[in-house]
Amino acid sequence: MGEVVVCPSVSIHRVGRVEDGVSAACVGWIESYVKSSEDRQILFSLNAGAKALLAKHERSDELDLLFQAYTNALRRLSC
Repeated sequence: MGEVVVCPSVSIHRVGRVEDGVSAACVGWIESYVKSSEDRQILFSLNAGAKALLAKHERSDELDLLFQAYTNALRRLSC
């Protein structure tokens, strides 16, 4: 199969030459409801860490608190 690469509009990026197969492009925009990139990074880290703990261990009251905090922070930081 192939890959999908998503680049933030503030990042300089380049597409390399395709050596084998076919290159296809789809251009679009995604708008976040969380305006601050710093807040988005905090939310991402909190969610990724909680998901990693869930994969490593079983569900627990402590993990439920982390997911609750993530959900409440996402709701509070969204426009």
